[in-house]
Amino acid sequence: SKLDNFEYCASIIKSHKDVISKPSEKQVEFAKKLAEEKGIELDSEILSDKNKLSKWIDKVLKEKKKEQLNRPLTEKQVQVIQKYGDDKVKKALEKGDFATCRKWLDKFFKKGKTRKKRSRKS
Repeated sequence: SKLDNFEYCASIIKSHKDVISKPSEKQVEFAKKLAEEKGIELDSEILSDKNKLSKWIDKVLKEKKKEQLNRPLTEKQVQVIQKYGDDKVKKALEKGDFATCRKWLDKFFKKGKTRKKRSRKS
């Protein structure tokens, strides 16, 4: 059959490449929303290519997550680190490395929850 012929299949794919590589409406809407939030312009070349747009979205989301991790800590978070933190996290706090502080806080509170669960069982 024609489908067993590589050249034939490749020609079909090539003739539909614009449809295959075109991003979905939702993908474009999401990218435009991200661009607006970040205050950046989205290149039309990126907007017209599904793979390029996907990579762009991933990059922007990664940057956004990094920014969120590095936002200032609350007063209570600072107090917990000052009271229970080791030297490493206290130095990170002094340097303003809030991402490291947040990771430490996440681990600290996860440990606390597992201790509470265990103590209830006994």
